[in-house]
Amino acid sequence: MLVLRQSDDFVNDGVKIGSIRSVDNGFSTNCSYHEVIGDLKNMARKYGANVIRITRRLKPDKWSTCERIYADIYKVADYRKHEIEIEWDNKRRLTWADFKAAVPESSSKFSVAATTACEITVESNVLNVFKKPKFLPPISSAAMQVG
Repeated sequence: MLVLRQSDDFVNDGVKIGSIRSVDNGFSTNCSYHEVIGDLKNMARKYGANVIRITRRLKPDKWSTCERIYADIYKVADYRKHEIEIEWDNKRRLTWADFKAAVPESSSKFSVAATTACEITVESNVLNVFKKPKFLPPISSAAMQVG
């Protein structure tokens, strides 16, 4: 499942299935960004989508302690070609198609290099009278380029 931010370029080469959202009912818990995205991924899968494109994101504020996310969902033939970053998954192996940058031309056989970056995020929930402190497990992601 691919999740695109509002700022990510996306040219729909499939079918737009519809729109989904996650909003706060006033007493919601377990509604950090990653928890909400997890719920939206499950909802999108139920409708047969494989791409979520966030259209609006409201961060926790005085009106809500939850992330409120609105998104459009799509079914495309190959969501990997729309990836900007590759989210780590122990079931997914990298392929040559994952390296999207052009290979520079050179007479040297050692002129091509791959670079990767890894980020690990630890997040806690927002505390209020209805929530106890909770730390979510680290989320890792990787981005790579060839050049």
